[in-house]
Amino acid sequence: MGLSRASSFVRLYAAIFIASIGPCWADGPDLDERYPIKGPANLSPPIVAGPINECALFVHVSGFIPDATVTVFANGAQVGKDAPKHGSADIKLDRALVLDEAITAVQTVGSVTSDKSYDPVKVGAFPALTQPVVVPEVYECGRVTPVGNLVASTHVDVWDTVSPPPDSIGAGETTGAFLPVATPPLVRDHAVGARQVACPALSAKTAVSPSSAPLGVKAAPNPPPAPSLTPPQQPVIGAKQLAVHGLLVGSHAQIDYNASGVAGGFSTASDNVMDVPPVPPGTDVTVEQTLCSPSPPSPPVTATDKVPTPMLGGPICAGSHYVTVDNTIPGAMVVVLRGGVQIANRGGDLGALWAGVGAGVTLQDGDSLTALQYVKSTFGTFYSAASNPVIVGCLQAGNVVTQHNDNQRTGVYAAETILTP
Repeated sequence: MGLSRASSFVRLYAAIFIASIGPCWADGPDLDERYPIKGPANLSPPIVAGPINECALFVHVSGFIPDATVTVFANGAQVGKDAPKHGSADIKLDRALVLDEAITAVQTVGSVTSDKSYDPVKVGAFPALTQPVVVPEVYECGRVTPVGNLVASTHVDVWDTVSPPPDSIGAGETTGAFLPVATPPLVRDHAVGARQVACPALSAKTAVSPSSAPLGVKAAPNPPPAPSLTPPQQPVIGAKQLAVHGLLVGSHAQIDYNASGVAGGFSTASDNVMDVPPVPPGTDVTVEQTLCSPSPPSPPVTATDKVPTPMLGGPICAGSHYVTVDNTIPGAMVVVLRGGVQIANRGGDLGALWAGVGAGVTLQDGDSLTALQYVKSTFGTFYSAASNPVIVGCLQAGNVVTQHNDNQRTGVYAAETILTP
């Protein structure tokens, strides 16, 4: 399974699955001939999320095309590379980052490489470490313990309080305030706890947070409730990502085509995005979840050829490097046009998204921008209608697309989609 992050109107989608079945159908970006990538002016520079603290082993990057090659740089030297299936991902680094390094990223599609990120993120010193919070409810047989109230770039350990640190049942590296940690099956009436550690491999700078309050492991419902695939949007024919709702944290979710399992993974929140083989037309698609026992399957849905129309946010000021787009679907190709010419693109997801304009593109007062999205597969290519037009200009009226951030953080974090306590 891949990883993505996305926000909803009221609550937030953690949108992360930890793989148990690894689908392998992607062989590069699914680009349509109507919207080719001819040069860097057509290709969005990726967005690196901040803050990043010293000793970081992963960084979060967004705003790129699914299956593009994303390369991360520190002071201009390559420190990581991956080809994520989603339009945002945590990128593993080849080494720990050092104080004051400037972090940027590019994406490469075919022979074309984008400009580097418009806004480098400078590696900072760690603030005082917060006390982690294990959230929300965890269940027996569950295989994920979500931890919140974290500081970016720390190492996180999770333990069963029957056997506290230094023993651990799961661990991971943070890029933000929230981290789902994979564990063995949890035990009823036990409790789990977590702590975070800064620079664990650099003794002169190592710091350890207070341990979280223990959270009791609840009895799993028998059977669990059936999850669902809709609302808000019906799957599109050929889609390779589906939004799943009504999950219990740590359950194993399985997607079925005509009652046959095709993909699965462990849920990290009540709403997740799941990688699947391209959805065929005329096929009953269902989902079920399992803790200690399986749920009933969800009501079946069939894919549609109707792609939702995206919404372009405004106002957009002259000289802006970014545009915001809402109402996209996971895995779709999102294209922003100026006078019919592609100037930005990225993978779709749940919630409001940021996309950078291509190399050499300068937005000017009076420019008319629109957005669309499409899904391409062997079953055909399906396009949305064009979005609302937005005329560039700070005083122009428009749809204001909002973004949720952690209350402890300031500034714009285009990839930040986890609202922590």
